[in-house]
Amino acid sequence: MKRILITGANGQLGRALAAAFSRRDDCSVTLTGRRPDAEAGIEALDVTDPGATERAVARGYDFVVNCAAYTAVDAAESDPEGAAALNVAAVENLCRAISRYNEGHCAGRGKEGKDGGNATHGEGHARLVHVSTDYVFSGSGNRPYEPDDEPDPQTVYGRTKLAGEQAALSLLPAESVIIRTAWLYSPVGKNFVRTMVRLGRERSEIKVVNDQTGSPTSAASLADAIVKVIFAPRFEAGIFHYTDRGAATWYEFAATIQRLAGNSCRVIPCRTDEYPTAARRPAYSVLSGEKIRRVYGAEAPDWHEPLRECMAQILKNQ
Repeated sequence: MKRILITGANGQLGRALAAAFSRRDDCSVTLTGRRPDAEAGIEALDVTDPGATERAVARGYDFVVNCAAYTAVDAAESDPEGAAALNVAAVENLCRAISRYNEGHCAGRGKEGKDGGNATHGEGHARLVHVSTDYVFSGSGNRPYEPDDEPDPQTVYGRTKLAGEQAALSLLPAESVIIRTAWLYSPVGKNFVRTMVRLGRERSEIKVVNDQTGSPTSAASLADAIVKVIFAPRFEAGIFHYTDRGAATWYEFAATIQRLAGNSCRVIPCRTDEYPTAARRPAYSVLSGEKIRRVYGAEAPDWHEPLRECMAQILKNQ
Protein backbone atom coordinates (compact mmCIF):
# COMPACT_ATOMS: atom_id res chain seq x y z
CA MET A 1 0.00 0.00 0.00
CA LYS A 2 1.62 3.23 -1.15
CA ARG A 3 1.25 6.21 1.17
CA ILE A 4 1.12 9.49 -0.75
CA LEU A 5 1.03 13.12 0.36
CA ILE A 6 -0.13 15.70 -2.19
CA THR A 7 0.57 19.39 -1.63
CA GLY A 8 -1.30 22.08 -3.53
CA ALA A 9 -4.32 19.80 -3.81
CA ASN A 10 -6.66 22.77 -4.37
CA GLY A 11 -5.23 23.29 -7.87
CA GLN A 12 -6.12 21.64 -11.15
CA LEU A 13 -3.27 19.10 -11.04
CA GLY A 14 -3.91 18.30 -7.40
CA ARG A 15 -7.54 17.58 -8.17
CA ALA A 16 -6.60 15.45 -11.18
CA LEU A 17 -4.22 13.45 -9.01
CA ALA A 18 -6.88 12.94 -6.35
CA ALA A 19 -9.18 11.55 -9.04
CA ALA A 20 -6.46 9.31 -10.50
CA PHE A 21 -5.52 7.83 -7.13
CA SER A 22 -9.17 7.37 -6.14
CA ARG A 23 -9.48 4.79 -8.91
CA ARG A 24 -6.88 2.58 -7.21
CA ASP A 25 -7.16 0.41 -4.11
CA ASP A 26 -3.42 0.08 -3.49
CA CYS A 27 -2.70 3.53 -2.09
CA SER A 28 -3.60 5.85 0.74
CA VAL A 29 -3.62 9.54 -0.21
CA THR A 30 -3.53 12.65 1.97
CA LEU A 31 -4.58 15.86 0.23
CA THR A 32 -3.26 19.17 1.55
CA GLY A 33 -3.42 22.79 0.52
CA ARG A 34 -3.27 26.31 1.81
CA ARG A 35 -7.06 26.40 1.77
CA PRO A 36 -8.59 23.48 3.66
CA ASP A 37 -11.67 22.01 2.02
CA ALA A 38 -13.56 19.47 4.10
CA GLU A 39 -15.86 18.55 1.22
CA ALA A 40 -12.90 17.73 -1.03
CA GLY A 41 -10.97 16.09 1.81
CA ILE A 42 -8.17 18.68 1.71
CA GLU A 43 -6.30 19.33 4.96
CA ALA A 44 -4.58 22.64 5.71
CA LEU A 45 -0.83 22.80 5.01
CA ASP A 46 1.28 25.85 4.28
CA VAL A 47 4.45 24.47 2.71
CA THR A 48 6.19 27.81 3.20
CA ASP A 49 6.09 27.04 6.94
CA PRO A 50 9.07 24.77 7.73
CA GLY A 51 7.63 23.46 10.99
CA ALA A 52 4.22 22.63 9.55
CA THR A 53 5.86 20.96 6.56
CA GLU A 54 8.09 18.80 8.74
CA ARG A 55 5.18 17.73 10.93
CA ALA A 56 3.14 16.77 7.88
CA VAL A 57 5.91 14.72 6.27
CA ALA A 58 6.77 13.05 9.60
CA ARG A 59 3.39 11.29 9.53
CA GLY A 60 5.03 8.86 7.11
CA TYR A 61 4.73 8.65 3.32
CA ASP A 62 6.34 6.81 0.44
CA PHE A 63 5.91 9.77 -1.90
CA VAL A 64 5.31 13.48 -1.57
CA VAL A 65 3.91 15.00 -4.77
CA ASN A 66 4.47 18.74 -4.75
CA CYS A 67 1.82 20.54 -6.78
CA ALA A 68 2.05 23.73 -4.72
CA ALA A 69 3.41 26.59 -6.80
CA TYR A 70 3.19 30.29 -7.55
CA THR A 71 1.89 30.10 -11.13
CA ALA A 72 0.73 33.70 -11.75
CA VAL A 73 3.40 34.34 -14.37
CA ASP A 74 2.74 38.06 -14.85
CA ALA A 75 2.14 38.82 -11.17
CA ALA A 76 5.47 37.20 -10.31
CA GLU A 77 7.30 39.99 -12.15
CA SER A 78 6.24 42.44 -9.44
CA ASP A 79 6.17 39.88 -6.61
CA PRO A 80 9.48 37.99 -6.75
CA GLU A 81 9.43 37.37 -3.00
CA GLY A 82 6.04 35.71 -3.15
CA ALA A 83 7.08 33.60 -6.11
CA ALA A 84 10.30 32.55 -4.38
CA ALA A 85 8.45 31.61 -1.20
CA LEU A 86 6.29 29.01 -2.97
CA ASN A 87 8.58 27.99 -5.81
CA VAL A 88 11.89 27.81 -3.90
CA ALA A 89 11.56 27.97 -0.09
CA ALA A 90 8.63 25.53 -0.04
CA VAL A 91 10.64 23.01 -2.06
CA GLU A 92 13.54 23.39 0.34
CA ASN A 93 11.18 22.81 3.27
CA LEU A 94 9.80 19.63 1.71
CA CYS A 95 13.26 18.28 0.84
CA ARG A 96 14.63 18.91 4.32
CA ALA A 97 11.56 17.36 5.91
CA ILE A 98 11.83 14.27 3.69
CA SER A 99 15.57 13.99 4.36
CA ARG A 100 15.06 14.15 8.14
CA TYR A 101 12.22 11.64 7.95
CA ASN A 102 14.37 9.23 5.94
CA GLU A 103 17.32 9.62 8.29
CA GLY A 104 15.10 8.83 11.25
CA HIS A 105 13.34 5.84 9.68
CA CYS A 106 15.87 4.30 7.34
CA ALA A 107 18.86 3.84 9.64
CA GLY A 108 20.11 0.31 9.32
CA ARG A 109 18.55 -0.29 5.91
CA GLY A 110 21.98 0.17 4.40
CA LYS A 111 22.51 1.19 0.85
CA GLU A 112 19.49 -0.65 -0.58
CA GLY A 113 16.73 1.71 -1.59
CA LYS A 114 18.89 4.86 -1.34
CA ASP A 115 21.06 4.76 -4.45
CA GLY A 116 18.83 6.63 -6.92
CA GLY A 117 18.75 4.72 -10.18
CA ASN A 118 18.95 1.29 -8.53
CA ALA A 119 16.46 1.98 -5.77
CA THR A 120 13.39 -0.05 -4.92
CA HIS A 121 10.40 1.35 -3.10
CA GLY A 122 10.68 0.60 0.60
CA GLU A 123 8.68 1.14 3.74
CA GLY A 124 9.65 4.16 5.79
CA HIS A 125 11.48 5.83 2.92
CA ALA A 126 9.99 8.91 1.29
CA ARG A 127 10.63 10.37 -2.15
CA LEU A 128 9.63 13.58 -3.86
CA VAL A 129 7.85 14.17 -7.16
CA HIS A 130 8.15 17.87 -7.92
CA VAL A 131 6.29 19.54 -10.80
CA SER A 132 8.13 22.21 -12.79
CA THR A 133 7.71 24.10 -16.04
CA ASP A 134 8.83 24.83 -19.59
CA TYR A 135 9.54 28.41 -18.44
CA VAL A 136 12.96 27.27 -17.21
CA PHE A 137 13.99 27.51 -20.89
CA SER A 138 14.36 30.65 -23.00
CA GLY A 139 11.82 29.49 -25.57
CA SER A 140 14.13 30.42 -28.43
CA GLY A 141 14.74 26.82 -29.54
CA ASN A 142 13.40 25.06 -32.62
CA ARG A 143 13.37 21.42 -31.46
CA PRO A 144 11.76 19.74 -28.45
CA TYR A 145 13.69 20.51 -25.27
CA GLU A 146 15.39 17.54 -23.60
CA PRO A 147 15.64 17.32 -19.79
CA ASP A 148 19.41 17.90 -19.89
CA ASP A 149 19.25 20.98 -22.14
CA GLU A 150 20.70 24.11 -20.58
CA PRO A 151 18.04 26.19 -18.80
CA ASP A 152 17.80 29.90 -19.52
CA PRO A 153 14.70 31.34 -17.84
CA GLN A 154 13.55 34.77 -18.96
CA THR A 155 11.00 35.53 -16.23
CA VAL A 156 10.77 35.68 -12.46
CA TYR A 157 8.45 32.69 -12.59
CA GLY A 158 10.92 30.68 -14.66
CA ARG A 159 13.89 31.66 -12.50
CA THR A 160 12.13 30.71 -9.27
CA LYS A 161 10.93 27.39 -10.70
CA LEU A 162 14.48 26.62 -11.83
CA ALA A 163 15.78 27.51 -8.36
CA GLY A 164 13.21 25.09 -6.91
CA GLU A 165 14.49 22.32 -9.17
CA GLN A 166 18.06 23.07 -8.11
CA ALA A 167 17.03 22.94 -4.45
CA ALA A 168 15.54 19.48 -4.91
CA LEU A 169 18.59 18.20 -6.80
CA SER A 170 20.91 19.63 -4.16
CA LEU A 171 19.06 18.65 -0.98
CA LEU A 172 17.46 15.37 -2.09
CA PRO A 173 19.42 14.26 -5.18
CA ALA A 174 18.76 10.52 -5.08
CA GLU A 175 15.11 10.81 -4.02
CA SER A 176 13.70 13.51 -6.31
CA VAL A 177 11.87 13.22 -9.61
CA ILE A 178 11.31 16.57 -11.28
CA ILE A 179 8.67 16.62 -14.01
CA ARG A 180 8.54 19.67 -16.24
CA THR A 181 5.26 20.25 -18.05
CA ALA A 182 3.58 22.98 -20.09
CA TRP A 183 0.24 24.45 -21.20
CA LEU A 184 -1.69 22.64 -18.48
CA TYR A 185 -5.49 22.69 -18.41
CA SER A 186 -8.40 20.82 -16.81
CA PRO A 187 -12.22 21.06 -16.48
CA VAL A 188 -11.76 23.02 -13.23
CA GLY A 189 -9.80 26.03 -12.08
CA LYS A 190 -8.37 28.93 -14.05
CA ASN A 191 -6.84 27.83 -17.34
CA PHE A 192 -6.77 28.61 -21.06
CA VAL A 193 -9.43 26.10 -22.07
CA ARG A 194 -12.04 27.34 -19.63
CA THR A 195 -11.23 30.96 -20.48
CA MET A 196 -11.62 30.31 -24.21
CA VAL A 197 -14.95 28.54 -23.71
CA ARG A 198 -16.24 31.52 -21.73
CA LEU A 199 -14.94 34.16 -24.14
CA GLY A 200 -16.26 32.20 -27.10
CA ARG A 201 -19.77 32.57 -25.69
CA GLU A 202 -19.40 36.21 -24.72
CA ARG A 203 -17.78 37.57 -27.88
CA SER A 204 -18.19 37.34 -31.63
CA GLU A 205 -14.42 37.26 -32.18
CA ILE A 206 -11.22 36.97 -30.18
CA LYS A 207 -7.56 37.51 -31.02
CA VAL A 208 -5.07 34.81 -30.00
CA VAL A 209 -1.33 34.76 -30.58
CA ASN A 210 -0.13 32.54 -33.40
CA ASP A 211 3.65 32.79 -32.90
CA GLN A 212 4.01 30.81 -29.67
CA THR A 213 4.18 27.03 -29.98
CA GLY A 214 3.76 24.40 -27.29
CA SER A 215 1.95 21.20 -26.34
CA PRO A 216 -1.51 21.52 -24.76
CA THR A 217 -1.50 19.14 -21.79
CA SER A 218 -4.39 17.78 -19.80
CA ALA A 219 -3.93 17.71 -16.03
CA ALA A 220 -5.48 14.24 -16.15
CA SER A 221 -2.76 13.04 -18.54
CA LEU A 222 -0.01 14.46 -16.32
CA ALA A 223 -1.65 12.88 -13.26
CA ASP A 224 -1.59 9.49 -15.01
CA ALA A 225 2.13 9.97 -15.75
CA ILE A 226 2.83 10.76 -12.09
CA VAL A 227 0.93 7.62 -11.07
CA LYS A 228 3.22 5.67 -13.42
CA VAL A 229 6.27 7.10 -11.66
CA ILE A 230 4.96 6.28 -8.20
CA PHE A 231 3.96 2.70 -9.00
CA ALA A 232 6.97 1.87 -11.18
CA PRO A 233 8.87 -1.25 -10.04
CA ARG A 234 12.12 0.70 -9.97
CA PHE A 235 12.85 4.32 -9.11
CA GLU A 236 15.14 6.62 -11.06
CA ALA A 237 15.75 10.13 -9.78
CA GLY A 238 16.33 13.10 -12.05
CA ILE A 239 14.63 15.54 -14.39
CA PHE A 240 11.93 14.41 -16.79
CA HIS A 241 9.56 16.10 -19.23
CA TYR A 242 5.90 15.27 -19.73
CA THR A 243 3.32 16.86 -22.05
CA ASP A 244 0.65 15.45 -24.30
CA ARG A 245 1.98 14.60 -27.77
CA GLY A 246 2.03 17.03 -30.65
CA ALA A 247 2.31 20.80 -30.85
CA ALA A 248 0.12 23.77 -31.66
CA THR A 249 0.12 27.53 -31.43
CA TRP A 250 -2.19 29.21 -28.94
CA TYR A 251 -4.30 30.27 -31.94
CA GLU A 252 -4.63 26.68 -33.16
CA PHE A 253 -5.42 25.54 -29.64
CA ALA A 254 -8.08 28.23 -29.24
CA ALA A 255 -9.67 27.48 -32.62
CA THR A 256 -9.94 23.80 -31.69
CA ILE A 257 -11.58 24.69 -28.38
CA GLN A 258 -14.18 26.89 -30.09
CA ARG A 259 -14.99 24.15 -32.58
CA LEU A 260 -15.44 21.55 -29.83
CA ALA A 261 -17.55 23.99 -27.81
CA GLY A 262 -19.81 24.62 -30.78
CA ASN A 263 -19.21 28.37 -30.49
CA SER A 264 -19.58 30.64 -33.52
CA CYS A 265 -16.89 32.97 -32.18
CA ARG A 266 -14.26 33.83 -34.80
CA VAL A 267 -10.66 33.26 -33.69
CA ILE A 268 -8.23 35.72 -35.26
CA PRO A 269 -4.47 35.04 -35.23
CA CYS A 270 -2.19 37.81 -33.99
CA ARG A 271 1.45 38.37 -33.05
CA THR A 272 2.82 38.32 -29.52
CA ASP A 273 3.77 41.99 -29.76
CA GLU A 274 0.08 42.80 -30.28
CA TYR A 275 -0.72 41.29 -26.88
CA PRO A 276 1.86 42.69 -24.42
CA THR A 277 2.26 41.01 -21.04
CA ALA A 278 4.40 41.75 -17.99
CA ALA A 279 6.30 38.47 -18.38
CA ARG A 280 7.85 37.31 -21.63
CA ARG A 281 6.24 34.17 -23.04
CA PRO A 282 8.39 31.44 -24.62
CA ALA A 283 8.07 31.42 -28.40
CA TYR A 284 8.76 27.68 -28.47
CA SER A 285 8.17 25.44 -25.45
CA VAL A 286 7.73 21.93 -26.85
CA LEU A 287 9.23 19.39 -24.43
CA SER A 288 10.56 15.95 -25.35
CA GLY A 289 8.88 13.16 -23.39
CA GLU A 290 11.18 10.39 -24.59
CA LYS A 291 12.98 9.96 -21.27
CA ILE A 292 9.86 9.54 -19.12
CA ARG A 293 8.46 7.08 -21.68
CA ARG A 294 11.68 5.07 -21.63
CA VAL A 295 12.24 5.07 -17.87
CA TYR A 296 8.70 5.01 -16.51
CA GLY A 297 6.57 3.90 -19.44
CA ALA A 298 4.54 7.12 -19.34
CA GLU A 299 3.06 7.20 -22.83
CA ALA A 300 1.35 10.44 -23.79
CA PRO A 301 -1.79 10.70 -25.93
CA ASP A 302 -2.10 13.09 -28.85
CA TRP A 303 -3.21 16.41 -27.35
CA HIS A 304 -6.53 16.40 -29.24
CA GLU A 305 -7.81 13.30 -27.40
CA PRO A 306 -7.68 14.54 -23.79
CA LEU A 307 -8.89 17.95 -24.93
CA ARG A 308 -12.06 16.34 -26.30
CA GLU A 309 -12.56 14.54 -22.98
CA CYS A 310 -12.02 17.74 -21.02
CA MET A 311 -14.41 19.69 -23.23
CA ALA A 312 -17.08 17.03 -22.78
CA GLN A 313 -16.82 17.47 -19.00
CA ILE A 314 -16.93 21.25 -19.22
CA LEU A 315 -19.98 21.25 -21.46
CA LYS A 316 -21.73 18.65 -19.33
CA ASN A 317 -21.30 20.79 -16.21
CA GLN A 318 -22.62 23.99 -17.79
